[in-house]
Amino acid sequence: MCKACSHDIDNTTHFLFACPKSREIYNEFNLSLEQDLISDGFDVAWYDFTAMPLHGKLMYIIGELDNAYNSDVGKIFDVHSKKLLVKLWQHRQVLMHEALLIDHSL
Repeated sequence: MCKACSHDIDNTTHFLFACPKSREIYNEFNLSLEQDLISDGFDVAWYDFTAMPLHGKLMYIIGELDNAYNSDVGKIFDVHSKKLLVKLWQHRQVLMHEALLIDHSL
């Protein structure tokens, strides 16, 4: 169970894409990734990424796929993915601390 949002499942996919408590971070990631890919002329990479199922997006974010486009696209994904992971982890730490405080107050 996700202690941040009380969802039944707390796994990597939920943490990276679905937890409503992190929606603002996901939106920021998507917007900045979209802007960088499109401004550098990699529209197709952006549209392909948005159409991927979650497990495909996960593979891009953790860097497990060789980029099908070129190394410039890979670098853009790498920079944005690292920022996403750091922000999500920091945010999760805060949420878990708050949940712990609530549990102890009950």
